Amino acid sequence: MATYYQNRSAGQKTSSWSQEVAGLTGREARPHMAEFLRQQGFLLR
Repeated sequence: MATYYQNRSAGQKTSSWSQEVAGLTGREARPHMAEFLRQQGFLLR
């Protein structure tokens, strides 16, 4: 996958798929959604 990224980005991107996914899993994706859903009546706890 790293080779694919390098070819697609003209050598600008050298990370692997695993490195890309690891960067996404360490944080909360939509922190604002809990409050929005609570206001809409979906989160009752």
